[in-house]
Amino acid sequence: MKWVRNEHKKNKIIPCEIDYFSKKEMKKAYQFHASMPGYAPTPLHSLSGLSKSLGVDAIYVKDESKRFGLRAFKGLGASYAMASYFAKKMSLDLHATDFSSLMERVKDLPTSTFATVTAGNHGKGVAWAARLFEQEARVYLPKGSSSARQQAIQKLGAGASISDLNYDDTIKHVADK
Repeated sequence: MKWVRNEHKKNKIIPCEIDYFSKKEMKKAYQFHASMPGYAPTPLHSLSGLSKSLGVDAIYVKDESKRFGLRAFKGLGASYAMASYFAKKMSLDLHATDFSSLMERVKDLPTSTFATVTAGNHGKGVAWAARLFEQEARVYLPKGSSSARQQAIQKLGAGASISDLNYDDTIKHVADK
């Protein structure tokens, strides 16, 4: 196994801190997610045999199979994006708002429709988050997507359709709507 050290931060080839991914933003996202119904930290499973054979202190694998019943972490990004959208719309500081408090105010707003193009689990995450926030979702899948994926998204309450276009052209089509 070859190890490569990332020298970018040390050599300042790229900025060391990107505001959107700052520690403050990560803490804000964590606090909000922790206030959501059904939230639980991701279990970590130790691979002690592998770490011992490689001569490292520890190796862990994240188990996302139980995450909100989605079997993926994609619901975290979708729910946080929606929460951020509503907080901004209502001039709220998401850092000082939990899920229940936000929902009390979201219920007074007109229903929003969130749309996305996906070839994977992101569509399920958007559908799940829209249902959580009592909103609408429309998920577009590119040509060749499985009907099982489409049905899984529909089971979460979103409208979902498979396009006759490839992924990039589906994005352009949806953006033009």
